[in-house]
Amino acid sequence: MSTNEIFDTLVNASQNFCDWAENEPTDTENEARIGLQNMSLLYAALLGLAGLDLPEEEDFHSEKRIPIDQWRNVYDRFEALPVTSYIDVINPLQDDDELIRTDIQEELADIYQDVAEGLALYKQGFENDGLWHWRLTFEFHWGRRLLTVMNTLHAYFEDKADWEIFSSQK
Repeated sequence: MSTNEIFDTLVNASQNFCDWAENEPTDTENEARIGLQNMSLLYAALLGLAGLDLPEEEDFHSEKRIPIDQWRNVYDRFEALPVTSYIDVINPLQDDDELIRTDIQEELADIYQDVAEGLALYKQGFENDGLWHWRLTFEFHWGRRLLTVMNTLHAYFEDKADWEIFSSQK
């Protein structure tokens, strides 16, 4: 895959994730399916970016902050998911790491914020800044968080044993 194809895949995955987060929810099981699919594609797209030598940033000070009311709307929208919280560890590689209960709505809203900010930079013509924003926030903020949310939704389907919804594509 060429570098431009990797960038295009990332932009599309980011746009799909943001569209899902910004649109009205459907039924809970369908929300979990759509979310798991969008998160999987987003994670895979970011892995494609991780090993690339990126061009220099265009404007180190270019930042696009998502307004708090937009973050709040996305947070509230994720209430439609069938899971509200899950048990997580800060570092699964440490034997003595403490278990914590994590709010899935907050995790997804924070992930959305980072992804949407990178997308806004990219679309405003600061492509390199957007790429750097995605890469750095993925590596140091939301990459592992995205995986734990995906793991939680996977467990939901495992417990419910209703994987058929993935073939119905509502």
